[in-house]
Amino acid sequence: MDHNRIERTFIVSASGLRDFDSLQAAINAAHAVAPTAELPYQVLVMPGVYHENLVLYDYVNIKGYGPNRAVVLEYENAGVIEKMATCQIENLSITRQSDEAETRLTARIGPAITAGVDGSTLTLRHINFGSQSSPGQQFLSLVAGTVMLEDCVLWGGIYEDEVIKQAAGTSLHAWRCRIICKSETASPARGAIHAAGGEMNYYHCRIEAQSDESLYGVELSVDPGVCRWLHCTFRGSNGASGFANTSGSTVAATFGHCAINVARTGAYSGLADIAVNTGI
Repeated sequence: MDHNRIERTFIVSASGLRDFDSLQAAINAAHAVAPTAELPYQVLVMPGVYHENLVLYDYVNIKGYGPNRAVVLEYENAGVIEKMATCQIENLSITRQSDEAETRLTARIGPAITAGVDGSTLTLRHINFGSQSSPGQQFLSLVAGTVMLEDCVLWGGIYEDEVIKQAAGTSLHAWRCRIICKSETASPARGAIHAAGGEMNYYHCRIEAQSDESLYGVELSVDPGVCRWLHCTFRGSNGASGFANTSGSTVAATFGHCAINVARTGAYSGLADIAVNTGI
C-alpha cells in the first residue's frame, strides 16, 4: 500500500448517516471533482442490496464495507457495469435480480461486466458472482483494456455462456480466483474461460466446468501470444479436458506446478509442468 496516497471518501447507504443513497450518484459526484491517480476518490458502500447499473470513471474506487457478501449489487438483463474505467472495485457480491429459473434454459443475458476501453485497467478484488445454488451467466466479456482479478469466486454459465470471455489485444491477470462454469448445454458453451486471443496470466487459480455436458475448463480458440498459468488447477466436465487448444496452432504456454483432470488437448510449446490427476 502506498501510504503517501490520499483517498477521499463518499459514503453510500440505504439508510442512516450517508452522503448518498445511490452508488451512481456518489460516483458522479466523485468524478465531478476530477480525481487523479495521486488523489483518487473512494465510494464506501454500507451493507445492503443495491439495484443499479454503473458507469465507472477513472480513479473513483468502490469498496463494500463489512463481511463478505454484505454488500450486494443486483442487475437484470443489462450489465451491472456499463462503462469501464481505470479504477478498483472491492468486496461486493454481484447477482441477478430476476428469477434464474425463468431464463436459465431459454434466454441469454449480457455479461455482468463488459470491459471495452483501450488503455483502461479495471481491478476487481474480493468479488463474488453467482453461487453454487444460483449461478450467474457470463461474468466478464473482455474486449479491450486490462482486467485484474484478485481473490474472486465466480459461478456462471447457466445457459450457454462461458464465465470469462477474452478477445485479442486484451490483458487479464488473475490471482487466487475460483472460476466455475455450470452450463447446461455444450454448444456453444466453451467452459469456464474462452480466450480468442489476448494476454493471459493466472496464478493460484482453480478453473473448472461442472456440468452433465462435456465442457472444457479453458479453451483457446486463437493463440493468445502470452499464456502463463502458475499453481493452477484445471477441470473439465463429463470426461472433457480441463485445458484445450482448439486454435490449430502451437501455443507457447507456460504451465508451472499445475494439475489437470484429463490431459491437455492441442499443441503446445514452452514449459509444461502440469500433472494429470483424474481425482481433482
